[in-house]
Amino acid sequence: MNWIRVPKDYEQYQGFIYLITNIKTGKRYIGLKNMFTVRKLKPLKGYKRVRKKRVEVDWRNYYGSSENLAVDVEKYGKENFKREFLCFCHSKWQLKFMEGKFQTYCEVLSSDKWYNNLISFKCTGYYMKKKPKLMPAGRRLLKEYGIKEEKLIR
Repeated sequence: MNWIRVPKDYEQYQGFIYLITNIKTGKRYIGLKNMFTVRKLKPLKGYKRVRKKRVEVDWRNYYGSSENLAVDVEKYGKENFKREFLCFCHSKWQLKFMEGKFQTYCEVLSSDKWYNNLISFKCTGYYMKKKPKLMPAGRRLLKEYGIKEEKLIR
């Protein structure tokens, strides 16, 4: 199954928070994925400075890092999973912060309805210069758990 609603302007973001749902069992997984990484290139002839290039990683085929989820993807097949974007973020810090917020608000550790078995993120104080782009699936999930959009994105 492909990602649902890939925005045309995705290249301006660092990564995204996603929701993977097992259609057969209803179990879900919330995670984050960096879409780009920085590759270091050799300096040009006669120069010492290392060059950097922003490269897109293979995020289109990504199914999460959870072992339990990987077992179920093998068991049920990829066609029985729905992959949706919850929000797009501008920085790695923002990605970790928003993933932690989604996981905490949805109480992923206190229910068997989730593949998530760990919430781990470390964030220092930081002001969001650019707000993350909340997608329809993200709004739907917040509404399901009775969370106002303003509470998530401040």
